[in-house]
Amino acid sequence: MSIDDLNYRHVETKNISGDVATEVISDEDEKAQHILFYVKGIDESKVRVFISRGNTKLGLLPNFNLPARSFMLNGQRVVTCPGASLLCRKVCYAQKGQYAHSNVIPLEYTVNYLVSLRDDFVPTMVKAITDAEDQNEKLWISTYHKRPQAKLFRLHTSGDFYSAEYARKWLEIAKALPDVHFYAYTKAWIRFKNDEDVADIEMTADEVNAINDKIMDVLKEINALPNFQILLSTDGTTGPVPRELLDEGFKEAGIDFAYAALENRPVAKCLYQTTQEVHLKGKGADKIEDLIKEGKIFTCDRCGFCWDKTRYKDLNVFFKEH
Repeated sequence: MSIDDLNYRHVETKNISGDVATEVISDEDEKAQHILFYVKGIDESKVRVFISRGNTKLGLLPNFNLPARSFMLNGQRVVTCPGASLLCRKVCYAQKGQYAHSNVIPLEYTVNYLVSLRDDFVPTMVKAITDAEDQNEKLWISTYHKRPQAKLFRLHTSGDFYSAEYARKWLEIAKALPDVHFYAYTKAWIRFKNDEDVADIEMTADEVNAINDKIMDVLKEINALPNFQILLSTDGTTGPVPRELLDEGFKEAGIDFAYAALENRPVAKCLYQTTQEVHLKGKGADKIEDLIKEGKIFTCDRCGFCWDKTRYKDLNVFFKEH
């Protein structure tokens, strides 16, 4: 299927380096809440990395993102979430809402993908993260009148580890920044049995599994670092994480429940969602930021369930579907 065969909207947008790029967004799977981005016209030699600021859930936590699942770049398919589960593909929040209807976000995340391919990605990210953490401390002081309890960096609120080479670059970045706590959720642990389960990215199950095997080899090295926590994402379509992976120090991050509880491993619900349910009850959504500033709703940068390898080393978590 070509772009000409799709019902699409065409937007001329300037990317963050000022170069004009063309973004074509297909709505062919609108009923399934799935949108595929088509991007072309970006000058790869001029782009610079884009660090996202947090939100009402993350707090003031800087993060790095890629386009979700897959996208078309200059006529070629790029897969950024090779392990995406069946449920993930159906309800992915990074393929709807502001992600799907913004004329900027797909381009910013595409730029990040292009930067991640470059030989200078590691030093580029080390500098970008260092600058982001300095800025984050200033924001904490101006917003909360205190310094953050830890330097934090989140990977992939959109996207995932797409190759072993890409994952190894993050291994080197984390080694270069031992005082920063990194964390990321991934579905690279999933193994597919049927080609139909990955047909949307035009690959076979064996091809995807081979990619994920290599990614997981590197993620084992990453997760062994004292400043990097990898959480293996699950949902009702994935089945449980292999016991040996949990024994090796990976944590589970489930949707609505965590399989780890069936093995009597410690599990807790996302503290942000728990405190939001308690303190936002009966109040309008516009009160969230006030409650966060008052310390009644715990954002990710104030919690630690997912990223603190000292206090919550063996704690698995689950989130209400969002």
